[in-house]
Amino acid sequence: MATLDDNSDSPTREELMKRCEEAIQYEFKDASVLRRSLTHSSAATTRLDCNERLEFLGDAILGVVICEYLFARFPDRREGQLTQQKSHLVSRAVCTDVGNRLKLHEFIFVGKGLPSIPDSLKAAVVESVIAAIYMDGGLDEAREFILRAFEPELEDGGDSEADNSKSLLQEETQKHGNLVPRYEILNERGPDHAREFQVSVSVGEQQFVGDWARSKKLAEQDAAFLALGGFQLSIAAPELSDAAESPMENSTTAPRDVSNSDMPSINEPSINEPNSDAAVTDTNEVKRS
Repeated sequence: MATLDDNSDSPTREELMKRCEEAIQYEFKDASVLRRSLTHSSAATTRLDCNERLEFLGDAILGVVICEYLFARFPDRREGQLTQQKSHLVSRAVCTDVGNRLKLHEFIFVGKGLPSIPDSLKAAVVESVIAAIYMDGGLDEAREFILRAFEPELEDGGDSEADNSKSLLQEETQKHGNLVPRYEILNERGPDHAREFQVSVSVGEQQFVGDWARSKKLAEQDAAFLALGGFQLSIAAPELSDAAESPMENSTTAPRDVSNSDMPSINEPSINEPNSDAAVTDTNEVKRS
């Protein structure tokens, strides 16, 4: 970063802007747009001279390009899945990673009172630079920059089924009773630099507990993955139950018929009681003789 009270040995703004152009692989026709995109409010004369407005515009452009990319790349994915992927790709965490990879924090102009660049500013400058490229060269140039700068994250794409478990669970629960999954951190373990989490998710009266994971996000995904299978099984249970009852009824009917032919039932006379039907038969036979 460059502060307003930098000494003469520090790079000038023009030198920093040139290095920034090399980092983002785009040369500006209007250098003032790039200057504004790199100027934090602490170093601006007025709030209109800083990068906040460009950050606002860049956020929207980033969202459009990411949505366009996901829509074209994954034609078979549902809206909920695409929404989750888009939310991840435009998140502060991803923008911070992109900014760190491009080392944009080295080119931000800040005031004397800001000793370091927090992650929020690293993410914000990515969005303001996107807007600056859009203002200077149009949407095609901005799209080209985004697809290049975000390439590692886009290639990952969230293809794993488990990565989509939370959105899939949300879709399933809304289709069947409009239930809302509730996530809760049950346990934490390990030192601060290697913390692990265990999370449960409740759907209605059912609770599903996931395995230990290295982050809260991964722990939630794991719990959602287990809940998805359990919830779908509970929805299908009545049909499975009916299907299971039918062969059981057939299997009990046959033995019952066999037993009736071989063993006396509780309604049949005992062996010591006289059989009136047999007596009548014997009398008739005597008369005929």
